[in-house]
Amino acid sequence: MLNAYMDTMNVNNKLLIWSKDRACQLHLLLEGIERHLPNLFDISVLYTESSMAFDRGYKMLRERFIDVEWIRERNFHDDTMGIIEESDLHNICLSTDDTVIYRTPPAPPINYVGIGEVFSYRLGLNTILQNPHDGTEQPPLVNPFMRQGILSWSAMCYGPTMNYGYPFGLDMHAYNREQFLSLITLFDWNNTSELEGNLFRYRYDCPNMYAFEHSVAFNVPLNKLSNTIYNGEKTRTTMSDLNDKYLNGQRIDLDKIEQLDVIGCHQFIDLEFIDG
Repeated sequence: MLNAYMDTMNVNNKLLIWSKDRACQLHLLLEGIERHLPNLFDISVLYTESSMAFDRGYKMLRERFIDVEWIRERNFHDDTMGIIEESDLHNICLSTDDTVIYRTPPAPPINYVGIGEVFSYRLGLNTILQNPHDGTEQPPLVNPFMRQGILSWSAMCYGPTMNYGYPFGLDMHAYNREQFLSLITLFDWNNTSELEGNLFRYRYDCPNMYAFEHSVAFNVPLNKLSNTIYNGEKTRTTMSDLNDKYLNGQRIDLDKIEQLDVIGCHQFIDLEFIDG
């Protein structure tokens, strides 16, 4: 079936990115998509901000990324549903704003994700790190099937909390849009945590997972509201710190990130900034 899926003549992927107060990190994500996954997605950003300073950051982003659809959040649930329902594309890919696209894949992704299937941009043979907080590793993929540069495996062969056994990640996982839409109408949700937490119950509905041999995306837990510091955590910064840098004409250096050894779908990194 992969031959049919590998058609990339037409954009068939709606990418929905959720963002709050993170224009600096969102710039990094959109820059990575431009560089490494060009012309692959029809992108909609659902965003909100908590102050005028953060709003100025998004204004800069809107002027820089003019091909992106920018939607100011009014109701998270209704706005998200509207974006997915109104798309006429076959796939729906989801991401938070603290994700990085750091690598160009050697093969095109699956362009037609089927019922019961998930295409992950954040997984690969390299992503053995399970928990960046304590350094726990997950069992590696054992004899995955590979064709035309695409890995495939059954999520049911791995524990439900293992990344290889976790279909419903909201950081660059793509789904069959109609199936995903049907699943998220089965429960109530008003934020990404509630959405992902409830989808966890339906992992058996999407057992077939696909990914590039080497991941092209990972999530960077740079800032959070908690004051807890975990083992292995390198960077402590706030959303205001990053936004101030962005408003002052600095951006996160993607070139430096591309040189890192990425071993997990979530990974702490140090940041370097450049003008631009």
